[in-house]
Amino acid sequence: MAQELDAARQQRKIGVEWCMRDGGRIGWSAVLSLWTTWFVWDSLIKCLAVMLPTLTVQLQTPTWMLGGIIAIVDGIAEGSGTLVFPLSKCMGTGCIIVVCGIAVGGGIIAASFVTSAIQLAIILTTTAGFGIGVSGILARHIIGTSFSKQYVMASGWAQTGDSVAYIVMPPFTHLCLITYGWRGNLLIVGAICMHLAVCGALLKRYKEPRRKDETSPLLPPARNPSDCEMSSERRPTCENKHIASNRELFTNPFYWITLLISSGTHLTSGMWRIYFVPHAIAKGVASHDAALFVTIAGVVTLILKIVHGPLVDGGYVSCRVLMGIAAFIPTAGLIIDPWMNSNWQIICCGIMVLPFVGVSFNLTDVITKELLGKDQLVNAFGWLGLKAALLRIIVGFIPGWIYDQTGSYDAAFVMIGFLESLSLIGLIVLMYVTRSTKKDNPV
Repeated sequence: MAQELDAARQQRKIGVEWCMRDGGRIGWSAVLSLWTTWFVWDSLIKCLAVMLPTLTVQLQTPTWMLGGIIAIVDGIAEGSGTLVFPLSKCMGTGCIIVVCGIAVGGGIIAASFVTSAIQLAIILTTTAGFGIGVSGILARHIIGTSFSKQYVMASGWAQTGDSVAYIVMPPFTHLCLITYGWRGNLLIVGAICMHLAVCGALLKRYKEPRRKDETSPLLPPARNPSDCEMSSERRPTCENKHIASNRELFTNPFYWITLLISSGTHLTSGMWRIYFVPHAIAKGVASHDAALFVTIAGVVTLILKIVHGPLVDGGYVSCRVLMGIAAFIPTAGLIIDPWMNSNWQIICCGIMVLPFVGVSFNLTDVITKELLGKDQLVNAFGWLGLKAALLRIIVGFIPGWIYDQTGSYDAAFVMIGFLESLSLIGLIVLMYVTRSTKKDNPV
């Protein structure tokens, strides 16, 4: 009996050592922080999306305007990562995440007292939007610099936070909406989101690693000089280092290819989260059933996000091949959506979109690190998010406007399908450029 217990303890120890050998305590603490950030982000957006029909009545605001406000909040959360660099010079990473968590939870609680849509927009964008965006970029950066062999798995597991939010929050929000009203609902969700502040304490000892000379395998070394180990003639001053890093990023052609790949995924993810439940209700589905459809899609998303990381890290499937599959399936699902009207057909369309967009979201981070190198991750994530956020804000209101004009979201979802195809176009361009680079630089 004692030998069996010792063997069991040894197996658990081996499992923990296998898990911790890449990334360490700080890396896995960052995974937890990013998981919480994703959970908070999607909890807020799904809460607002489920309440969209109610808010249009309570705040006496048209659908397109409220949909645009939710898209702006989502876009600010996506694009505020450019603030990370100056903030990180003022205070530690853990302290920033603590402040962000308090801002997110406090902002959502404050939003429960608004009396107009403008007040809702101002409060959520200035608190929750910026808090989610900054904490998310910091956690993604730490994961990118801490993990090497298990990066896809760690990033994928961290992003299961949104899957859990999809499973839990739609029915929970619907229950709270019926029981406590939309104001009580926001109070409860704000209290839940306050847990993001706790994650900052786990990262208070994080220190930025010294940069080593790292270049993208697709670029010549001159493209990505190290900030800290260049010769004295070429070394930028501390004040100009951020400007020099941005210049290197913007003159890198692979940055613009990555932007094209990420834009389709980010736009689709943002607009599907906002409009799927109202779209299902417009097709005649009961509100509680529409929330259940999101939960079903969230379960599939959770499974795929857990499974795909070890497959890519283990070399069983190429990251780019899987990215192509994960971009094609949502495109097809969104384009055929107008003809899918029964409950099981709507569920199938949801499963074709949400899980594979979630996988694409993670693989976009992997491709970004592969093409640009981990030394550029903070800048790359920040600027990619900012541009995707601007696109979300520009087009985020259009599905709601189409519904106000036609009484249907069908045309809007076809439009979202064509936006998702941008990821496929970006992958095709990347394939062409990669082959051209190999021809010009034969080994």
